[in-house]
Amino acid sequence: MAKVVEITPYSNKAAPLKAHEQTVMVKVTAPVTGKKATAPLDIVFVLDTSGSMAGDRVAKMKKAMVIAIQKMGNDDRIAIVPFSSESNETKAKLQRVITEADKKEMQAFVEGLKAEGNTNIRAGLQVAVDKLLDRRADQEGRAGIIFLMSDGAQNHGDAGKVDVSKVNVQTFGFGENHNPKLLNALAHQSHGGLFHLVTDKLDANHLAEAFAMVLGRFRDISVLNLRVTLKKQEMEMQSVKAGSYPTKQPYGGDSFTVEFGDLARQERRRIMIFLRLPEACNEEKGKTVMTVECSYRLAGDKTDTTGVQHQVTMDRATEANPGEMKPQVLMERFRRQHAAAIDQARSMAEKKDFRGAKAKLAKRLSALSDLHNNPESDGVAGFLSTELKDILDHMASQEQYDKEGKALILAALSSHARQRPTARGSIHIDALFALKRDNKYIAQARKFYDNPNTALLN
Repeated sequence: MAKVVEITPYSNKAAPLKAHEQTVMVKVTAPVTGKKATAPLDIVFVLDTSGSMAGDRVAKMKKAMVIAIQKMGNDDRIAIVPFSSESNETKAKLQRVITEADKKEMQAFVEGLKAEGNTNIRAGLQVAVDKLLDRRADQEGRAGIIFLMSDGAQNHGDAGKVDVSKVNVQTFGFGENHNPKLLNALAHQSHGGLFHLVTDKLDANHLAEAFAMVLGRFRDISVLNLRVTLKKQEMEMQSVKAGSYPTKQPYGGDSFTVEFGDLARQERRRIMIFLRLPEACNEEKGKTVMTVECSYRLAGDKTDTTGVQHQVTMDRATEANPGEMKPQVLMERFRRQHAAAIDQARSMAEKKDFRGAKAKLAKRLSALSDLHNNPESDGVAGFLSTELKDILDHMASQEQYDKEGKALILAALSSHARQRPTARGSIHIDALFALKRDNKYIAQARKFYDNPNTALLN
């Protein structure tokens, strides 16, 4: 039996006859495939080697890259683009690192990097984007990704002028002096990218852990270029909310298409749809209110899978309760309200209204009690509580907010918008979006930091 993306709608079983609004959630889940049924990767590492990286930082970056190189599979390809005042294109060509000799050659290049010069993010990023876009047409079926790491604000060139809309850029802000606003913007202007905050602590290599977490997710890609189309049926589709993923209306408002990009095995995406049902004259069972269609390519396939469809139905009934919602819908609505409150607190903090920002977050913290009776909240309430408390701890002063609080909030919002885990300084268990392989790779990175002789198994 063919593996397909699973479509699961969550809606009320019945809707009243009068005209009213309904909230529907659609969850799409990548199939459970074999470990080998994953897409080979093309990864370009764009690494800041400016003068501010000297010392312990460049050493940690090199250790993180050793782990990444060792974790490459036989079909994966890697390129490395260091940058300071200009980019270094010595290893900018995508190439396989299959044999031990290949890996030693790549690691020797990394070990030879020196921290000097200015910070020209644009130079390195433009080379990386060009390398991914220049891949031949016969490379379809490969997942492409850019890892962009910087520890400072750009002081040469303008990375904001690089068009990243057709590639996936994962940005890693390392330490306290990077530009989180720029790195977050680059990630979210790209196709599915996230912004990660990486603290520079002496007793750990959080950069290696962050690289490992993201690498673990992309080593598990089983679905490429997922598009979900929602089509209305005799009702008004008022809005569709899918985080920061591109959402388009190709047919004059009759449908919405969300472009999710690549998903790992068993990875999920949730869409909230707000409908307005017209008045119905008579009761009717199984009335179709909308259809959900998916198109994508499974890793290893040469053609796209299209036409995977599911109908969302409701009974139109006189006694139906219009305000009823499934626990799953309530949980997702709560999470989105949680993220919106964090964003509002960020806006207040940017205006130096820290009292208002902290009051907003404290109010949201008390709202977590609303989850106690929701069967879908297992583990989630604790994670959301930790998230809020962590942000509150970084709003004690303007200095603390500028050093790390701003970046911490942007990393949290990035996670909520993309429905994937992000590094938030250190790495911790994400009860919302984490998958098993994420944690496996993080654990291996920690062991390797303690003992470089640790075997790094795929």
